[in-house]
Amino acid sequence: MIRLMNAFVFLSALGSGLIAGLFFAFSAFVMTALSKLPSHQGMASMQSINIHVLNPLFLGVFMGTTLLSVILAVQSLLRWGEPGTALALTGSLFYLIGSFLVTAVVHVPLNDALAAVQPGRPESDMQKKRLR
Repeated sequence: MIRLMNAFVFLSALGSGLIAGLFFAFSAFVMTALSKLPSHQGMASMQSINIHVLNPLFLGVFMGTTLLSVILAVQSLLRWGEPGTALALTGSLFYLIGSFLVTAVVHVPLNDALAAVQPGRPESDMQKKRLR
């Protein structure tokens, strides 16, 4: 069981790092690049990104890390007091709250609202302002 949990810790740390890198790249330069485009092009580009991000590779890493984080959090609580359990719980909660929950509560609704907009239409500029 300890080897399995060590594998889960390793895989969740790897998945967390991959997702953190994706979020960093997106924040550091993708959003900046999209904001420099004319409104209709930036909106259409973001809509395309939102469609294409829903692929097995991304979802496997994102949801797999979420599942591993839940397992590690539960195991940490069940084995409280053993070496490393506080760190495993803390890391799991950071991922669950900072990546999964923020994405589910903030990013997905914004992406859904953007999906309903038709780039290039006059009312799209008003909707873009509301999405910011």
